[in-house]
Amino acid sequence: MKKNGGVIINILSSAALDATRSKNAKLYAASKWALRGYIDALRNENKDNDVKIYSIYPGGMKTHLHDERMPEEFENFMDTSYVVEKVISNLKSNNPEIDFVIRRPSK
Repeated sequence: MKKNGGVIINILSSAALDATRSKNAKLYAASKWALRGYIDALRNENKDNDVKIYSIYPGGMKTHLHDERMPEEFENFMDTSYVVEKVISNLKSNNPEIDFVIRRPSK
């Protein structure tokens, strides 16, 4: 990729932006926080190459991650198709955000 360029897309979590919000998922938030630092290091390492590195920070999504223990607010979580549409829209834009935060739509 350093020679020919390319795109790396990382799906993290909004927990990577503020680990203090995750009362019941401290290890999850810490791992996402660590990935964020790693991605920043990769970006720095590739700043002179044609490698684009994007990070996506979605809020709660309706996935099987929650099958064993459903959060109380699960019904307000985003459908994965909504998140995919937002990611594609960002990437197709003239100036895509490299750190793209996707929040739940307000009702």
